[in-house]
Amino acid sequence: MSFGSAALDAIETKRRGREVSESVIRELVEDYTADEVPDYQMSALLMAICIQGIEHRETLALTEAMADSGKRYSFIHCVDKRSTGRVGDKIFLTSLPVVAACGAPVAKL
Repeated sequence: MSFGSAALDAIETKRRGREVSESVIRELVEDYTADEVPDYQMSALLMAICIQGIEHRETLALTEAMADSGKRYSFIHCVDKRSTGRVGDKIFLTSLPVVAACGAPVAKL
């Protein structure tokens, strides 16, 4: 495999508006986390995705590859409140301390 070939393949595929395969996405993430893909190539891919869009299968493959690329932690028996990511979504600021005061372990950064 040549240096950054998964990145170049993904960039060209997405630039043409086609779907990037799961195997290429996995290889790309592995190469990127091993510092074998320069930031400018990943930026070019993200720009192509921004312009051409990304399919659900690509999003799923990318998410799984990213999750599999590092350590995973498990907080069994902990309570968490997932944010919707919206500005002003502050419900966890009051709900989690109440839950913790009731004795439930809470995992929140």
